[in-house]
Formats: sequence, structure tokens, C-alpha cells
Amino acid sequence: MASRRDEGWRDRAATELLGKVLKTEPVEGPVLLVAYPDEAGLPLAEHVSRTRWDRMDCEARSGSPWPPEGPFRSALLRLPRSRESLDFALHATAAVLAPDAPLFVFGAKDEGIGSSASRLEAVFDDVSSLATGGRCRVLRGYRAATSGSPRGRLEDWRDVGTLDLGRGGRRWIRYPGTFARRGLDPGTSLLLRHLPDLPAGGRVLDFGAGTGALAAAVRDRHPRASLILLEPDALARAAAWENVPGAAFASLATWPDEGPFDVVVSNPPYHQGKAETLAVVRRLVAGARASLTPAGELRLVLQRRHPVEYALRQSFRRVDALADEGPYRVWAASGAEPD
Repeated sequence: MASRRDEGWRDRAATELLGKVLKTEPVEGPVLLVAYPDEAGLPLAEHVSRTRWDRMDCEARSGSPWPPEGPFRSALLRLPRSRESLDFALHATAAVLAPDAPLFVFGAKDEGIGSSASRLEAVFDDVSSLATGGRCRVLRGYRAATSGSPRGRLEDWRDVGTLDLGRGGRRWIRYPGTFARRGLDPGTSLLLRHLPDLPAGGRVLDFGAGTGALAAAVRDRHPRASLILLEPDALARAAAWENVPGAAFASLATWPDEGPFDVVVSNPPYHQGKAETLAVVRRLVAGARASLTPAGELRLVLQRRHPVEYALRQSFRRVDALADEGPYRVWAASGAEPD
């Protein structure tokens, strides 16, 4: 098996273990593949039809806040990062499974697979651990034949609350597992206090928009701004669509071509599962450099421990640290350096 330092080892090890299970526990189709690694390569018979559902894959048909209509005869679920995301995925999957259909859940022990059986038991019968190995585990449960999914519609998970963006509380829509679901995180709060000015009718890209907090704050300060949101999580996009009415959503396949932008704002993600990576931050810096107006500016917040200053200074003539608070720092970069 690959070194534990390899960011993708959990996907590979968990998928390998599931593959061994499926050699002795074959599944019937149609099968639903939930949050599935691209490199899966599982021993499924060629005649078994399969459908992917991954809320983080907005560029594919699988990128939807709710799974496609079933019924499916079986499902394979890659363990999500958070417990609330797991609960959501379990209930949503149960809603489109046929009665008595099996669900296989696979993941690494340091992702919480060992304690996930109790959460399966809320929706599935006969939950058991089928295999362990490579620091991973495979669980199986059967869709209860006598009851519907307790929360079997997307609207059952819609949380209507309030959020203070610096001008008092406002109505805010959230869904499970979306960024800062319980309120503004400290990094976003710091960036909100240091948003840049805009020209009249300026174009703003919110990169990694989540449920739309930064974009909504820009709209409050600049009602005529054109807002473009880029967010890979279909569930967060569903919330942002309500939280920031009238905003446009950018393509995710490449850097958005809706520019040039007067401002790019971001509290960028730096996790892929449990692993940390600055790949998204590098994409943000490179994309902003190429798509800002001559007077445009990138403004982002990031934890100080992440080395972003060098990349900013390689791409922009002016780079300033505008604020430090706790572990966070707000950066402003402008004047793109020519290639």
C-alpha cells in the first residue's frame, strides 16, 4: 500500500478493501455509487448498471444536492468527512434504495469508520462490519423494508436560521456539512471586516463561496455589484442560490470565464478529506492573476501557517497583509505580474 504521507492513500486503501469484500458479496444493479473515488476500479460485473452521486462534482451529472431517482438495488458509500454529512448521505441514499437493498460504507479508521455503525442503524437494519485491513473498514446494512427514510427529501434538511454579516442578523439557509453551517467562522469574519471598495457596478468573484456569506456581504455594501459565485458543493450552492438571489454561478471545469473581475474574494478551502493541500489556493492565485482588471484586486483570508506569500509575490506587484487575528491573516494582492 502507498505511504501514509500520500494524500490519496485512504481512498485507495478503503477501495481496495471494499473490492475484496465484493468478490465474496456481489451486488445487484442498478447500483448507486455515493461520493465515489475516481480511481475505484471495483470488481462489478459488466452487466451491472451503475450511477454516481457526488454532491461535490458539480461539473458532472452526479453533482446534485440529492441523489437521482431510484429505486437502486444496492449502494456503495465512501465515508464523508463529517458526521452530519454522513447522516445526510445515509438518509438520502436510503430514500432511493429498494426495500432490503444493501448499503456498503467504506472508509479509514482515522476518518471515523469505526464509530459509524451506530449512525447506519438509524436507517438500516442488520448493520455489521464485514472486513478490516489497511487501517480501513467496510460496513454493511440493509434498507429497512417496513419504513420510509425518516428524512427522505432535500427540504427535510433545509435549515432556516439567522446569520450576522456585520449589519445585524439576517435570514440564512443552510444544509448539513456545508462550510460554517453553525455560523461564521473566524476567518470569514475577519475578511468581512476588510472587504475592498468597488467601482459602481463592479464584477466580483466569490471563489469557494460556500453558502454565500462573502457574496451577500458584498451585495449589502454594493447593491449594484455583479456577483459570480464559484462553489463545488451542490448542497452549498443550493443554499447560496437562496441566500444571494440574483447571483450567477460560475463553471467549475476551468477558471470562470465570466471575467474580467474587479475583485476576487475568497476564504479558500485547503482540505481534501482529512488531508491538507494548497492546490486550491494555488489555483485561486493563478486564476485571479489572469482574470482581474488592471486595477483589480485579490483579497483572501488564510491561516498564517500556510505559505501563500511567496506565490502571491510571484504573481502580483503589490502584496499586503491587511490584518492578523488569531491564526488568520487577510492578504490583498494587485497588479498582476506579466508572464
